[in-house]
Amino acid sequence: ENLFWLGRYLMRSIITARMIRTTVKYLANAYRYDHRSNIHVQETLTKALTHLTMTYPGFLGQEDALIRDPLREIWSVCVDTQRVGTLGHTITMLFGANMDTKNLLPLEAWRIFDRMIREYNLFGKGEQPSARMIISTLDKTLMQLMAYKELIEESLFDEQGLVLYEIGAGIERSLLLIAKARSLLVVTNESVSEYEILETL
Repeated sequence: ENLFWLGRYLMRSIITARMIRTTVKYLANAYRYDHRSNIHVQETLTKALTHLTMTYPGFLGQEDALIRDPLREIWSVCVDTQRVGTLGHTITMLFGANMDTKNLLPLEAWRIFDRMIREYNLFGKGEQPSARMIISTLDKTLMQLMAYKELIEESLFDEQGLVLYEIGAGIERSLLLIAKARSLLVVTNESVSEYEILETL
């Protein structure tokens, strides 16, 4: 059971971090170009982030206020450990699953995970950083999560519960892909906006 939840929380952490990073990158670059579609794409991506993380109301219902300062809400989705669905909360849950399965994992995985947790917690305790700093930290966190993931998958045996880990990861990946597709593909968009949104997906 612990391996099942390890797979789910690990995949949720990776996909959430990627979605936050992609959204922040778009927001940081959107103002460089004078496209009429920019604000529409920005609203679509930020709403998709809320749906993916289920951090409601998020960017839904208060779009005008949040669009003026979207980084404030994104920062909360990054690091607020008390808010269910945020990356900070998911990493906290992943920490618990990691502790419960520690005897099955290699020493290298422990070290990578401990370092990631320490650095991410330090990041979350500071003031709201710039978009560039958020992107840089998420890049580093993603590299550590992916290294941790590969070490788990390389070292676990079927008899130890690898199948349960893979089922958990597969379920989470599928659920989040559905959430992204529902948010980004179902809505009708203008051709320029649609290109940007499909590129993001």
